Amino acid sequence: MNFVSKHYLLDFRGCLCPAVLLNNVPSVITALHEAANRSQCLITGVVSEELQPYGLSVIMGLKESHISVHTFPQSDSVFIDFFTCGTLTSPERGVKYLKHTFRPDLKKSFIRLIRRGDNVDEQETEKEERSSTKASKDL
Repeated sequence: MNFVSKHYLLDFRGCLCPAVLLNNVPSVITALHEAANRSQCLITGVVSEELQPYGLSVIMGLKESHISVHTFPQSDSVFIDFFTCGTLTSPERGVKYLKHTFRPDLKKSFIRLIRRGDNVDEQETEKEERSSTKASKDL
């Protein structure tokens, strides 16, 4: 059996979401729950930390891997790592939901997909990485 995974890196800057979302742990956890559910992922646990004077970090364990979020309200920025293993999930759906929720400025932001696992074609992965900025607008 081959190991297959998708690793999305979301670099959201200039977010137009309500400011409270960037500094409220329960709101971010709610958004991650929805993203995981839309991606058909099983949540195994959540760890969060409010940072001082502002910002937060949340790590959501998934049966299929994890989602981590770090917010920087002072610069309207959110950085998200969404990693899934296997072929039974659809992380693109969760990524699309997070993009809709945080509403980043697409000129300042990017979404990058990195494919990992057995039999990953390195040239195809490099091609995907080069086109990921363009694809960010489609998600």
